[in-house]
Amino acid sequence: SATLGVRLDSPEGEVVGTVTMKNAVKIEEYRSVKTRINGAKGVHDLYLCFDEAEGDIRLDWWKFE
Repeated sequence: SATLGVRLDSPEGEVVGTVTMKNAVKIEEYRSVKTRINGAKGVHDLYLCFDEAEGDIRLDWWKFE
């Protein structure tokens, strides 16, 4: 499993969202996960940081809605 932190402006920046991802059982097994983003206004660089990871975690794609 892994905790993915959504951070502003640098890998050590303010955390504006987190999501916990579970390990895949099969290599081609994909899951959708969602999180809310709080406190991000204006223009920023966005960093997706695996703050804690154990096992085989693969990020295929991401998007904002």
